[in-house]
Formats: sequence, C-alpha cells, structure tokens
Amino acid sequence: MDFLKTMKSVLNVDDSGIVLRIENFKNDIIQASSEHLKYLSTYTVGTERIIFSIKNEYTLIEDIFRCESYYKFGELCKHITGIDLSRNVAANPVYLAITYVMYTIENNRQLNIKEKERVIYNLYFIMAFKMNTSLYFRYYHDPFNEQVARAAFEKLSGNFIIKRVGSWNEVYKYRANNELTIHAKRIKRLDIEGAMYFIADVQGRWRRMLVELNKVLYNMRDDDYSISITSLLREDEENGLVFNDTGSSVTEYSDKILGLIYKPDFLNLDLVYIIVALSRNITEDKLLFTLRNINDAEFEYHDDVLTIIPLIFEMSFLFLKKSGLIYHIKEKLEAVIHELKNMWSGSRRTEPQVVKVRKVLETVIKHEKNINKKSIQPMSNLIPVYIFLLAIK
Repeated sequence: MDFLKTMKSVLNVDDSGIVLRIENFKNDIIQASSEHLKYLSTYTVGTERIIFSIKNEYTLIEDIFRCESYYKFGELCKHITGIDLSRNVAANPVYLAITYVMYTIENNRQLNIKEKERVIYNLYFIMAFKMNTSLYFRYYHDPFNEQVARAAFEKLSGNFIIKRVGSWNEVYKYRANNELTIHAKRIKRLDIEGAMYFIADVQGRWRRMLVELNKVLYNMRDDDYSISITSLLREDEENGLVFNDTGSSVTEYSDKILGLIYKPDFLNLDLVYIIVALSRNITEDKLLFTLRNINDAEFEYHDDVLTIIPLIFEMSFLFLKKSGLIYHIKEKLEAVIHELKNMWSGSRRTEPQVVKVRKVLETVIKHEKNINKKSIQPMSNLIPVYIFLLAIK
C-alpha cells in the first residue's frame, strides 16, 4: 500500500476548514491545564506534568483530520509499503498523519506562503509536544523541584537553546524554524521513507537536547543544590521579614492576622463566598464552622494554628513571587486568587512549610465530626487563600 495514497484515502484534510481546525486543536492542547501554560512560559525543565492523551489522539485523527476511525487508521498504517514497525516513534500513526498533513498544506495552491508557514508550524508544535509528553514521562515521572531546576538553569551555558531564548514556547519556535528548513524538500516530496526519517530526526533532536539538560539537572539534584527560601528573604529592621526585591512584608501580614484571629472581623462572609466558589466540595456552613473554631481562643488546637500563620504568608508570597503577581496583588486580584488556589492545591508540593500548614488545618477541619471526607483536602488548601485575602483587604 502506497503511503500517500493510503493517507489520502482515509484523511479528509483538503477542505478549507482544516487550517482553523488545526489551530484550534493546538490552542486546546496549550490551554488544557495550568501546567501546560506554565511549561510553555517557563525556562525550567522537568518541573511540570504535560500530557497528550489517547483522547487527544482520537480527536486529532477523527475530528481534525476527519478520519472515520482512529483504530482502523492505526491498523491501516501497519500495512503501508516500506514501513518499519520496529521503529516505534517513526512508525507512529499519529506522527505519520501529522507529517502527511504537512505535505498537503505545503502543496496546497490555495494558501499563500505565510499561511502555509503558520499551519505547518502548528502541526510541528502538535507533533513535538506529543513527543515531549512521552520524554517527560520517561525522564520526569516525578517532576523536579522547581528551585533545583531554576538553579540548574543558571548553570547552563549559552550553547543551550533554552538559555538563549528564555522559554519553552520560544524553543518550539526555534526548533521548528530549524528543522522545517532542514526537511523542507523532504516534506514537499514526501514518501514513507522521508516521513519516517523526518519524524525520527525531530524526536531525536528533542531527546538529545533533554539528555544534555538532564546532565546538569541531575548533578544539581545529586549535589543537593537547592535554593532555600531564606535566600529570597531578608530581615528588615522596620518591617521584619521581607522579600529582597519587593519589600513585601511577611511579618506585617502575619501580625495583622494574628491581631484579628480572635476578633469578629476574622469572619468575613464576602471572602467565605469567594472560597466556596473555588471548590464544589466546600460548603458555606462547613467552612464557617472551621473558621469559627480558628476564631475561638479556647479552641484546643489554637496554639498549632498560630504557628502556621507566618508559614501561610511566607509560602503565599513565594508562590506569587515566582509567578510575578507579587507586584500586582491589588490590580490582578482574580489572578492572584487562582494562582494561590492552584499552588496551595498542588498535589506535588512537598515543602515542609506547606506540609505543616496542611497537617494542622486537616486536624482543625476534622474537629467537625460530620465533615465530608471529600471536603477535608480542598478546605485545607483554600483556608490559606482565605487568610491571605483577609490580610490584604
């Protein structure tokens, strides 16, 4: 079975809507999770979990490329003349389909050069992103500590593309420009050998780049070269503990809450409504019950609660500093709320400050005997957000 004839018989990509369908699919992949967005905007390696699921593959083949059956397409690819099924990556049906669509776009006389470049870049991005999800799963099944990854980045030389361009989104653009130029003739006059060579070369270049980055990253980890949060803080004579480059006072906000914690003003219904809206597993009455316990000076765990207040601000400011929102807390309050929610809710957060805050709050929450088990974790993650918002009012 001839490669081009086989693809043409099952993939319906010659219609005018294919350009928009590809662009929308690429954007959906990018926006599928906050981790995808962060991955593309950051310069660290191995700190986020990125996913290209089987469902994504089905959508691409059946909805975007208008193939009748994802499963039948995969079976059909096995019988293409010249295909080497021992080469798992190069013979992958999804990659073969993407490469074929690149060929059809390149030879489409209805599109101008700029339009072709844009669509082929989007297809390259989809292919490379899928490849990287597999590489990330292999190399970073347990994502790296962000502080270690940032320290590793500082050690990189200018020979690394990520060091020169500053974000993974820019790396995709750089590599696409490079690799699509190298393989331009091969894509324009595509056959099965050329398709497999192109796919293998793209994956190989990404793989080799990550392997070289890993040498630096693993050395940093093995040397236990992590940046303590204390390096981001300094002691200020007037304001106590503050961040070096913003002057934001951890001590100031901690003291404000400690001064409110046993007063009526600690309970703020407007903020309660905001927190409840952030999770379907939290109810207003259960959250208020826990907040009233915290508000009670006679509560049996009040000493434990007092010890975590400074930790809540220490880590919240650190989260906002990393995202850049620390400079725009009042102007971008909605973004601040969602950033804190995502950071406090991160399942892989292992900082001792976060662990202690969660442990204390879970103990406090479980004091309500009828609490739904599904509510404990989201409440322990979102009460720090409530306390932070109360302090900045």
